[in-house]
Amino acid sequence: MLEIFREPFMQTALLGGLLTACLCAYLGVFVILKRIVFMGIALSQVAALGIALGLFIGINPAISAFVLTLFGVILFWIPFAERNISREALLGFTYAFCATVSIILIAKNPLAEARGLNLISGNLLYTTWLDIKTLGIASVFVAGLHLIFFKEFIFVSFDRETAFTTGLKANIIDFLLYLTIGIVISLSMKICGVV
Repeated sequence: MLEIFREPFMQTALLGGLLTACLCAYLGVFVILKRIVFMGIALSQVAALGIALGLFIGINPAISAFVLTLFGVILFWIPFAERNISREALLGFTYAFCATVSIILIAKNPLAEARGLNLISGNLLYTTWLDIKTLGIASVFVAGLHLIFFKEFIFVSFDRETAFTTGLKANIIDFLLYLTIGIVISLSMKICGVV
């Protein structure tokens, strides 16, 4: 039974799965506390659009997914009091738009159809050591930010208005939290997929 773990592809799959599970489980607590569950799904679709766009125009899908996810984080982070649209409407529109456009881009590119569906749906057994290193660097970055700002993240997640009135820069803390969620989502797409 344990002989299977001597195979390199099983080692990378196990390590990639463990890293992704630990990161997503930890950040999932903040997603639930802030009641932004649909933001995680919308960011997953933004990352899927990045993968499809990267395959369509011929650039590295991981880079395009990362860049588009950062744009999504910035879009969702902008304070909603200054907008005429609700957060839920923006998240719903982003989810539907990105899902639709990514399917169209994959369907229009014959090369992307086979490879893109694997990247969007994820495949744990295709995890490479480069994926592990990238996810490891992201894990160190996310862990460092959360060690430094743990109390602030908890405070803003539980009661943003009180945190803001006490002088805490709640907008910056929100952005850092959204940034860590976006980084983990975009980098774990190849391993886990969208859903």
